[in-house]
Parts: sequence; C-alpha cells; structure tokens
Amino acid sequence: MARVARPEEPQPIVGEEPTMFQRETGDTKRQIILHYHIFKNAGTTVESILKDNFRARFARFDSEDYNSTISNDTLLEFLAGHPDVVAISSHHLRLPKPVDDRFVFHDILFVRHPVARLWSIYEFYRRTDLETDPLSAAAKTRGAQEFFQLLIDDYPFHANNAQVNLLANAGGKLPSESDLARAAEVISRAAAPGVAELFDESTVVAESCVGRAFRGLDFSYVAQNVTAGPPMRLEAQLARFQKHCGEETFNRIINLNQLDLALVEVAHEEVLRRFDLVPHHKRRLKALRSRCVARERAASRIIIASNHPTAFASFASAGSA
Repeated sequence: MARVARPEEPQPIVGEEPTMFQRETGDTKRQIILHYHIFKNAGTTVESILKDNFRARFARFDSEDYNSTISNDTLLEFLAGHPDVVAISSHHLRLPKPVDDRFVFHDILFVRHPVARLWSIYEFYRRTDLETDPLSAAAKTRGAQEFFQLLIDDYPFHANNAQVNLLANAGGKLPSESDLARAAEVISRAAAPGVAELFDESTVVAESCVGRAFRGLDFSYVAQNVTAGPPMRLEAQLARFQKHCGEETFNRIINLNQLDLALVEVAHEEVLRRFDLVPHHKRRLKALRSRCVARERAASRIIIASNHPTAFASFASAGSA
C-alpha cells in the first residue's frame, strides 16, 4: 500500500524568473514533478527542495515495503484522487515515466559515482536502525571488505551496475552492455537530469528546465542526510575505499560497475551541456550558492550545531548523502 507524507499548510512560491522560463499560457494539462529517488543519490536533499517549494502540494509516495515497486497505474490513480498535488518524490516508482493525456510529467533524476554511492550505502546502514533491511544488520557486524564481499556474492543487484539496472530495467535484472544505451537515453530525455558530484550545476539546470512550468521555483537548499566531517574529493574517497576493502575487492567493485561509470559520465556531460545553455548560467550558479548560504545561516539559528554544508557536491562525492 503506497503512503504519502502528512499534508502541510500551503506556502506560496515567490520569486521571479526570465520570461523564457515561464509556463506557456493555454496549457490545460496538469503539470507534475516526479523525483525518482535513487537510494543514496542526494535524493533527500532534492526531496527537501520540493517540500520547501510546494508544502501541502508535495507528497512522498512510497511503499511500506522497502523492496517493493509502485506502478504507473497506481501513481495515476493517486494523482486523480489528490488534485492539489503537483510534486512527488518516490523511492519505489520506476521509469519510464507515465504517459497520460491529462498530465505533463517533469522527471528529476540524479545519478552518482558508483563507488561513492556504495560507500555511502555502507555508512548509512552502519549508523541507522532499519530492522526490516538485512543489510543494515550486516553492515553493523562486518567491516567494509566483508560487507562489500557480501554484496558481491549475495546481493548482486546492489553491487553490479545498480543505476543502469534501475534506469533501463526498472531494477528487474542484472544489466548487460545493451542496457547502457537505454539508461543513457533516459538521462538525455529527463526534464532535469542530475549528477550528485555536480549538484549545484544540476540544480541550476533543474530551476531552468522545470521552472518553465513552475514560476519562481527555487532549488536552493540545506544539504540533508550527510555525515559530519570535512568533505573529501572523489580521488580521496576511492583511495579510502581501496584502503578499507583491499585492492582485490576494490578492483572487483570497479569491474562490476563499468556500465554505471559510463552512465555517470554520460550524465556528467549532459548536465554540463545543459548548464552551458542556461542564460547567464554563471550568474545563476553564483546566485544559487548565495541563497544556499542564506538558508544555511537561517538553519544554524534554529539548529545551533548544524552539520549541513552549503557545498553539497563535495559531500555527495564523499559518499555521505
């Protein structure tokens, strides 16, 4: 049974954007943002952005079972019964996005370097209590090398090109070389593709592209669900992974994720291509980061010991979100 977050009081969206990014008049179709929340791909921060913008018009749409999926038919039924909802975040919806004459769907989809993502999964399981997920217990009782060996041997869907699998096969099978092209097409067709290691550039793209249908969309953020401590460059993360797991396990993980590595490269190029096409993109990036700093300062007045960084991309690449 799918569930949604408790409704909150609506909050108007404020701000201005260039005319070219405003919604075209006369479009009677219902505009819906769909955030496909891939586990440990900066999704909690994206979810918080949507919640801040849309309040009661935002909904989480997940199953009680962590390992389940939600069909597009179920999504359409939900939207028909909730006419005020315009933005949804879900771990359990699967691509491709729905096609329906009543709606225009704007999909937001972030990918991440697979080694950084896998390390983040390990850290997440070690610090959280998820009694229903066997990997949570496994992470708490195993060192990094043992944990990743367990993934390789017993949970290949987690260890082997998981992101290509989700995008090309809805998570249904271990991907092959031919699946990469389909996953890359999903990235190229997405309304707002993103890369966790390029989080700020990705959010500028999202503001511009999705903002055509939603005036005043503000993708500034306070990073969510991050591990305390200084950020690490990707090279340092890979070295850390190899140090804790050993060269053999590290090389096996790299070899098992060649398709994911290629997909992230495709997404990286697509985000930067679109970013360069955004009018005044450098100025918009600077403005976004200024708004993030303001949000950080506001949050620190409420949470005195805030650990939320304004430079999320550094933390995302550190495998901590």
